[in-house]
Amino acid sequence: MEPKRQVRIALWITPRSLSTAFLKCMSTFEKAQLFQEPFFTAKMFGPERTVIIPQFDSIFENLPDVKNYTYEHVKNTLEMDYPGKDLVFTKDGAKAIYGRFECIPQGYQHVFLIRKPSKVHVSVEKLRATAQGIGVDKASFYNKDQKCLPGSPYRNLLELLEHVRDVLGQKPVVIDADDLTISPGTILKKFCGIVGLEYSESMLKWKPGPDPRWRRAESVQSLFAGMTDAHNNSYSSTGFTTRAPGTGTETPLSELSDEVRKLVEDSTPYYEKLAAMKIKIED
Repeated sequence: MEPKRQVRIALWITPRSLSTAFLKCMSTFEKAQLFQEPFFTAKMFGPERTVIIPQFDSIFENLPDVKNYTYEHVKNTLEMDYPGKDLVFTKDGAKAIYGRFECIPQGYQHVFLIRKPSKVHVSVEKLRATAQGIGVDKASFYNKDQKCLPGSPYRNLLELLEHVRDVLGQKPVVIDADDLTISPGTILKKFCGIVGLEYSESMLKWKPGPDPRWRRAESVQSLFAGMTDAHNNSYSSTGFTTRAPGTGTETPLSELSDEVRKLVEDSTPYYEKLAAMKIKIED
């Protein structure tokens, strides 16, 4: 019998798109090597960091487990051999790798996770308000990030997808987070068929809390845990929260602040191009 082929998947995301729940879903595979946002760590906290938050810069410089988090270090780590593993999975933000496409790890199938811009930007705005409450300049989340182009983060994700498709020669795999809340079994079954994983009903349920197998910078996780409740719901979850089609909350554009409404409007054309390529619940 031939040995089981190892599957390697890179999940590229917009923020607030159920990506941690997706990581927990992938954690249901027993023989898995799992990474949680290593390029984000390099971008925010490593020696090549591009987002400077003055209030915390001196702290970031002294975090013990991020001093070696360069982009090349992350790429090399992801490309290492992981014998005995059926799955090697990493999830990361498209903005974290944007402008550094030469560091995209080789040997991976690339998957793109999206969510409606109104839901993403409203959720991010709440995090910005939380951060401001502990002394972080609210503008630091966007304005000081050189990768924050009009339409971000969807523009970054679409350009990354186009690079994967046109330069690396891979067919895009796109998943809409909202579809995971309507019919997770259908979407995951189709996803597994595309990437070469064996689908199981066990993928729909998991234990609460972070998985100890996740490779991540623990000092960064501890720092963020004290700042926001960004991951509380996903960490405590035991499965995808499901809803009926046509239900769920989405704030009307008329009720958004001018700033958030502009972000949503700029993002929507990029989201629509991505959504046109997504795995569909019904063919």
